[in-house]
Amino acid sequence: LDLGAFPYLEGRAAFSMSVWVRPSFDQTHGTTRYVFADGSNLSVSFLHARRAWRVVMRTAAGTTYRLDTAGITWLAGTWHLMTVTYD
Repeated sequence: LDLGAFPYLEGRAAFSMSVWVRPSFDQTHGTTRYVFADGSNLSVSFLHARRAWRVVMRTAAGTTYRLDTAGITWLAGTWHLMTVTYD
């Protein structure tokens, strides 16, 4: 996987990314919220329309990979570990 100049991935073909989140909202929230976004290459967000978390990665060649969760519930103000692995 060629992700181009991602200094935090160091050009590796496989990686894991983890982020601790403590949303101030629950899964019924009505607005999209971003946890992380580096511009146009990598983002982690909550999509209110789908009631799902989404991870988007864009390669150096312009290919976009998207992962959406489904059916996850949580309590507002509670810490959660989100991990994505690409191999």
